Amino acid sequence: MSAKRRLDFKAIASAALNRAHLLVAQWLPGSDVSGGEYKALNPTRGDRSKGSFSINLRSGVWSDFSTNESGADLISLYAYINGLTQINAAKEIAAQVGIAIDDAEPKPGPRSNVIPIKQPDALPEQESTSKRTLWHPILPAPDDAGQYPLAHPVRGRPQATYEYYDTQGNLLGIICRFTTSDGGKEVLPCCFAEHTQNKKREWRWMAFPEPRPIYGLYELAQHPDKPVVLVEGEKCADAGHVILRDDFVFVTWPGGAKAIGKIDWSPLRGRVVYAFADCDAQRDRTGNHLLPESQQPGMAAMLKIRSILDNPDNFHIVDIPKPGEKADGWDIADAIQDGMTAQELTQFVLNTRPIEQTPVRQNNFSSSGGDDGGPPWTSHDLVWDGKRPASCLSNVYDILEHDKQWQGCLATMNLLTAP
Repeated sequence: MSAKRRLDFKAIASAALNRAHLLVAQWLPGSDVSGGEYKALNPTRGDRSKGSFSINLRSGVWSDFSTNESGADLISLYAYINGLTQINAAKEIAAQVGIAIDDAEPKPGPRSNVIPIKQPDALPEQESTSKRTLWHPILPAPDDAGQYPLAHPVRGRPQATYEYYDTQGNLLGIICRFTTSDGGKEVLPCCFAEHTQNKKREWRWMAFPEPRPIYGLYELAQHPDKPVVLVEGEKCADAGHVILRDDFVFVTWPGGAKAIGKIDWSPLRGRVVYAFADCDAQRDRTGNHLLPESQQPGMAAMLKIRSILDNPDNFHIVDIPKPGEKADGWDIADAIQDGMTAQELTQFVLNTRPIEQTPVRQNNFSSSGGDDGGPPWTSHDLVWDGKRPASCLSNVYDILEHDKQWQGCLATMNLLTAP
């Protein structure tokens, strides 16, 4: 039997705050979010209008301005609305966020607030199932897996933790977002795994096996008839769920735009999907011009997913602001932060735009040359800088064939590769 442990209020409060959007929505359903504040009816009194009872979803601080009652974290909030002591409230929240305590319902396997994960001294990328590794992910995590890590051995406690579940509500793993020393963001996945040689099992900082699950599978299964809003990132999915969970299912995927081809998109086939891309405002190499919207990372990602699903009639692009109209990366969470109400957000999601047809790539060379002033042998897909093809964008064969700096290389390559 494991040794008795003291109730860790700080760990429980921190874990609850990471899931504040979901937890508070469950505790106080039918509320509104404005500027990061959750406005609810106070269930402890005859409250008929929202506004005076408010919870800050970033800090956990709450207050009822009508009664002058307040608290500093979500444990005290839960205790207040349920008439519990702080200790009993902490115990119940611990069960909701997956932290095992002494008198919680016992489960087999070791449990601790932070499970040590053996890693090299330097901070590497997470282990990848696409590379050679002796660890094999087990999805879903078995009942005896124990508590997943609440902290990374190098990065420390994450700024946010997102739990991935399958359609049956079984835990698949987590995605953690960390703030780096330079103020940047690092996202690391973690799943339960088994060593292929010694059969040891433990939580590992490694990617989900491919094809990777999307975030929101359980909600998709519970609401098969609801339309789906596809967003970028778990934070956006949770934010949208809090506001519009009665009308939509919010989903996203792990790994960002670079991982689109590694995701199992089959749960979205046959569903009505509204793609809410981030409103990116990235510029070209010169920094003088905004990239076309179709080349902005968020919109490009959504168009790629659309092509994978191959269901154009049910896949709708939300009419987000044009590049430059909002701050770079503006998303649904920012829309809520800006004060958009549930009704306004619903109208925004349903306001879609026609999807422009992507032109068919021209494989044959143009007889009249490129549109940018290049010689006749250039195709429409190449970029001509006035003297030679732009090496980073042109067809490799064309560069070797026509760029004087590479003259002779093609013949050499043919000799080397000849049978």
